Amino acid sequence: MTNTNIQLTSTISEDNKLTLALQNIEMPQPGVNEVVVRIEAAPLNPSDLAVLFSAADMTTAKQSGTEQNPVITAEVPVKFMPAVKTRVGKAISVGNEGVGTVVATGSSPLRKH
Repeated sequence: MTNTNIQLTSTISEDNKLTLALQNIEMPQPGVNEVVVRIEAAPLNPSDLAVLFSAADMTTAKQSGTEQNPVITAEVPVKFMPAVKTRVGKAISVGNEGVGTVVATGSSPLRKH
């Protein structure tokens, strides 16, 4: 199992910018009764769109970064900043459903090899 993975994140900054980016993260280690799954397919549901785009005005969206690590930024109108203040400065992962392959298991005696 590799020690790193890629995760899609959505961040709102103090200067009213939404940033969507792929972040390199450390692969989580499973707890006793947990598993780590390599996600191979995942849907984007309407509830994911709220996390992904938040209150940003996507007509202001711009792409930067590279082909391997694209970054999308968009303006968040000032009038919406109070509603998203709990998100400011936090890289929120997008998506909570998926299918894949178990790549690590915790130490529970109930695990199967």
